[in-house]
Amino acid sequence: MIVNQSSAGVSIIYHAAHGLLAGKIANRLKSELRFEYWFDFLIAVSEHDDRQLNFEEKEYLSENGIPIHFTEEKKKVSEIIRRMKRVTKSAINKSMFVRLLISHHLEFLYGHMRSESKRIKNFFQNEKALRKQALSIYKINKAEVSHAYQCLKFCDRLSLLLCMDKVPTPNRKLEINTSIDNKTYFVEMSQNQNINVEPWVFDIDKFELSVETRFLNAASFSSEKKFKEVLESTAPNLKTWILSKNSKD
Repeated sequence: MIVNQSSAGVSIIYHAAHGLLAGKIANRLKSELRFEYWFDFLIAVSEHDDRQLNFEEKEYLSENGIPIHFTEEKKKVSEIIRRMKRVTKSAINKSMFVRLLISHHLEFLYGHMRSESKRIKNFFQNEKALRKQALSIYKINKAEVSHAYQCLKFCDRLSLLLCMDKVPTPNRKLEINTSIDNKTYFVEMSQNQNINVEPWVFDIDKFELSVETRFLNAASFSSEKKFKEVLESTAPNLKTWILSKNSKD
């Protein structure tokens, strides 16, 4: 989960909500970037971070009872394996194309751990045959898959920056990543709080994005059970942004 701390409490954004925001970003990519099986791609982007929150598998509070931001989580190999199997099983029930992109994203996240874990190494070794099968079924090549994943990677990163309140103050730019068409993208905020992305890769010059966020008045909790109860009983609010090619608009 994404945790934004403040003096009044914490704002929580589920990873699934972040994924949906990434899907909304993908849905606005310009037509020149689109390809066959575009709808499958949108599903893959929207669901690439689903099935993350599970109070039965791990703890979400620090020793002091403070909600842990996902970048601070200590991930065990067993948890990673369970999560990868869970998300790929869900994806393959939709389509091999969706699973193919999810597979590439999992490798982006955890591929570096091959040398640390034989189980993770074996998981990605088994992925090779499934990826080859997907390419055959959809009659696409590795270059086309690479383009699709670079689009996902861009949307994922921009969504995370928005959710984590990382867009810098006006007159400053922040790198999103190097992704679509091997270009480096930047995000910035204008004086009127609109968001600009350079280079602009969207189909219209101005549009709105939103994500659900849950604000909890307490900054810490006595137990995982209490945190779960409060989180699940808190109604969401919409966090919104205006993306504009001309930042003065």
